Amino acid sequence: MRSARAATNYGLNVIAERIEDNKNNITRFAIISDHDGRRTGRDKTALMFEIAHVPGSLADTMAIFKRNRLNLTWIESFPMPNTEKEYLFFVELEGHYDDAKVKRAMESLRRKAKRLEILGAYSRTEPVESP
Repeated sequence: MRSARAATNYGLNVIAERIEDNKNNITRFAIISDHDGRRTGRDKTALMFEIAHVPGSLADTMAIFKRNRLNLTWIESFPMPNTEKEYLFFVELEGHYDDAKVKRAMESLRRKAKRLEILGAYSRTEPVESP
């Protein structure tokens, strides 16, 4: 019922209900906008990157976040189409991309990554609870 409540809160329509195959499933939604999220002091930044598929490259990349004392709240990998062993990594971290430590981390990551896209920043919100 969390999705139904979120739909009500944000003025959206529920297309189908109870379609999950796991009752503990939680679906994440993204809001796509044509403007940058302003800094609020309680922000998250989402980014996507591709790194070389060699031993230790992901560990080295994660060390960038640790060195800059950035808390990751989500990381997920997806295989890239038409490749055997290449992946895109999606990361969400606490902080705004304009914060000094996030900027430092992105500079380091840009030097290491084959591709880096900052997807945006947004204010952290608490999950919608079911009634």
